Amino acid sequence: LDKTTLELTKAHAEVNNLTTKLSHKSDELIDCSRKLSRSIREAETAQTQLQETKGMMGQKENKIQELMKTIEELSTQNAHYKTKMVQYDTQLKKADASANASENKSKMLNEEISSLQMELSRLTETL
Repeated sequence: LDKTTLELTKAHAEVNNLTTKLSHKSDELIDCSRKLSRSIREAETAQTQLQETKGMMGQKENKIQELMKTIEELSTQNAHYKTKMVQYDTQLKKADASANASENKSKMLNEEISSLQMELSRLTETL
């Protein structure tokens, strides 16, 4: 009986020991479960932030494409205006040359008129 009581006491102590270990493991499991839940929430938050960032990047890419198109249009307009400026400059130079030629001809005609008036004046005096 003493041997059986001793074995029973040992078995009871072993059960208590295993129950304590099981309780610790259960606490560890609860702690891991909490950590896992927190990690899942953080991952969901990160996923949401990632989607928002992707959306903002998409908007910025669209804006960049719009700006590139605007730059291209402005560049085309600029080239057109430069061509027009060259044409107007050429026309201005022609008009300036024509004005100079007219001015020179006008001076020459005025000199001829002046010369003819002087000759007429001399002829009139002689008469």
